[in-house]
Amino acid sequence: MTQQYKNVISGVGLHANNLTNALLDEGHKITLLLPEDQATQNTSPRLTIVTVKKPRFSKSQARWLSLSFSFNAALKKLESKNKYDLIHFTDARESFFCKTRAPMIGHVNDTYSAELKQPLEYKKNYPDWLFRWLYYSTVHFLESRKLQRLKLVVANSQFTADTVVKTYPKTKSKVRLCYKSVDVEKYRKIFHDRKAITSDDDQPVILFVGSNMHRKGVPDLIDAAPGVIKVYPQAKFIIVGNDKSADRLKQLCHDLKVEKNFEFAGWQSQTDLLSYYKQATVFVMPSLTEALGVTFLEAMAAGVPVIGTNVGGIPEIIEHGFNGLLVPVESPMAISEAINRLLADEQLRTQLEDNARITLNKFDVTSMMECTFRLYREVVEN
Repeated sequence: MTQQYKNVISGVGLHANNLTNALLDEGHKITLLLPEDQATQNTSPRLTIVTVKKPRFSKSQARWLSLSFSFNAALKKLESKNKYDLIHFTDARESFFCKTRAPMIGHVNDTYSAELKQPLEYKKNYPDWLFRWLYYSTVHFLESRKLQRLKLVVANSQFTADTVVKTYPKTKSKVRLCYKSVDVEKYRKIFHDRKAITSDDDQPVILFVGSNMHRKGVPDLIDAAPGVIKVYPQAKFIIVGNDKSADRLKQLCHDLKVEKNFEFAGWQSQTDLLSYYKQATVFVMPSLTEALGVTFLEAMAAGVPVIGTNVGGIPEIIEHGFNGLLVPVESPMAISEAINRLLADEQLRTQLEDNARITLNKFDVTSMMECTFRLYREVVEN
């Protein structure tokens, strides 16, 4: 079960593709249940694709809500004709309104709802703070009652696992850690092409990739831009991803007189995204909170040095000074200093890029599948 497959907009979609492809490569038979707008042409006789209606709120985090009801109806029909060993949800929330005969496992991909804060704390950083707080409060309530129904709850980082267990103690015996993966082979050519290109230090490209841009720190990145442009006037900031607050962010660029140095590229397919990684000098995602941060892995695989904040699961990927740089959360000055440091030191960039290749061994598809099969055996054999 997955909300994303054809059009990847987050780590959920990346995981669904990597998982499906790896299972097919191993010779397994899969029924893939997904929204009708996410279906692709099926070229494998071992893959059955079943679709449901496109979810309501399809551009919102709440898309899972209507999907859960649609998935439940579809699963009832499927289980009336077929026997399944297990039902795997790439987002655990999509299982909340499903009743199945087969055991269910599901991934917890974020901790926003588990880390529920007071309304005024959201007001400081989010223009949609009231809706966000109400939404997170609702999800917090549902997670506290529904997660424990799963046979296993799969966390994408140790931080996520610890947060879920602390917030929802009844899940303690069911929580397992299984890191998401990046298909390193897909980025191999980009990595080698970048190595063959002589960097233009006078026209550096600072890349951000992601949605939910306020949570991922784009306002802080924009606030950091003047400190970079002062040293590198031709610096180009590329913001890839869709966000309903994009106009607000563009206005912030205008207010700080940096709009000429920013490009808002919108959503890009996984194929087109490769070209952005190819031209990037530095990748930056200064998140306010982050369960893991799969885009850091993508950037590393493409050979782009990374800068992230020291929050959530990010330090499980980035080791400061070894394979990337970490900065304090909500610190535009620290962001600009880190960017300038990397832009000024090609040797450091190369060192971080090379060390990142070591890190990726922990997050490759093979490692993810070894973990996934352990979970499958635990469910099926017990």
